[in-house]
Amino acid sequence: MPRRGMNPVLRNLVRGVLNLLFAAAATWLANYVVERLFGPEERPSERG
Repeated sequence: MPRRGMNPVLRNLVRGVLNLLFAAAATWLANYVVERLFGPEERPSERG
């Protein structure tokens, strides 16, 4: 009887790609929220 579902290697590859995309989106969202709340990051040369 043939197995149903995806190949385990393909499943791990898809899971890894989705985890990478989720981590990138979460990082972007966290940076976006922090910039909205506290304003843009100061550069050391601008502190004068």
